This record gives sequence, structure tokens and C-alpha cells, in this order.
Amino acid sequence: VIGSVIAALSDLTYDPLGYSLTFLNNILTAANLVAIKKAAQLTRLDALPLFYYISLFSLPLVALLAALSGDLRAALDAFSTRQELRSAGFFVAMCLSASSAFLINYTTNLCTHVTSALTTCIAGQSKNVLQTLIGVFSWGYKATPVNLLGLLIALLASCAFAAVKFHESNVNAAAVATRGGGGGGGGEEEGQERKVVVV
Repeated sequence: VIGSVIAALSDLTYDPLGYSLTFLNNILTAANLVAIKKAAQLTRLDALPLFYYISLFSLPLVALLAALSGDLRAALDAFSTRQELRSAGFFVAMCLSASSAFLINYTTNLCTHVTSALTTCIAGQSKNVLQTLIGVFSWGYKATPVNLLGLLIALLASCAFAAVKFHESNVNAAAVATRGGGGGGGGEEEGQERKVVVV
């Protein structure tokens, strides 16, 4: 958060509406991840079935919004009047775009299912920072030193969070292994008894 604030302080293209919509998007994304984690705990579904049901229940709402906003009619009109939208190249590009969207959403659900909503948010933030840095050097964006400093702080904070979580997972794994090792003698005796029975 601090890195984002610092990066925004010297943004030459500052737009209050753009920042407001971005902030709203962040809130909704965080709420979505928390809801996914809660749904996974309540339903005990794996990431892929859960993703399927989320998409299935979201489809009527998305279709309704597309119809009310006029986007659905505009898309149908464009498809019927523009020849290039019915070409094989466009079909391949649309399939690739849909596949990448599926993979992004599925891996997001999988990350939330396996770890936590906070970890997924941090991972997404790291990806966004790297995308921003690539965009800065690829598209000629006029970045200021303060911009770059904010992005660097956000990236380092994300890496530090990942390192802390990795250390915690190692500590937890070692603790589980230690507790399991404490009852190892009984396990060996039981294993030997099973072998004798099998023989």
C-alpha cells in the first residue's frame, strides 16, 4: 500500500475517477477472494469444481448486465456486419484469449484454495508491479524517480511477504515432522506386526 501511494504522488496523468475505480476494483477483488476461500471451506470442493459453479452462477448476472448496458447488442451487430470478426484468425485469437482468461481465473482460485486470500492478493500485486515495470520500459511511459521508487517498494514488500510465508511453511512442516517422529517407534512396531500378518 505504501509503495502504491508513493508511486501515485508523482503521477503526471493523475485522474481521480481512474484512481477511484481502481480502488473499487481492489476492494471487490479482495472480497471475491475472501468469498472464494470461505466457499471452499464450506463446500469442501476442489478449485476446479468451485470455479465451475462460480462461473455458472455468474453467467446470468453477466448476461443481464451485458443486455442492459447495450454491450450484447453492440457485439451481435458488430459480428453480423464486420467480415473480419467471422474469420479463422479472429476465431483463433478469441479462443486463445478465452483460454488465457480461464487459466488466470482458475490459478487465482487454486492459489486462494491452497493458501489464503491475502497470499493471492500479494501474488497478484507482484504480477501487477512487474507488468507495470515492463510497460514503463516498453511503451515509453514517462516515469519519475518517485514512481519507480514506489513500484520498487511494492515489489520488495511482495517478495518479503513471500519469504515470510515460505519460512512459516517450513517451520510448520518441521513441527509436523517432529510430532510425527515422536511416535515413530509405535509406528515401526505396527508396521512389523502388519508384515508378520501378511506373511
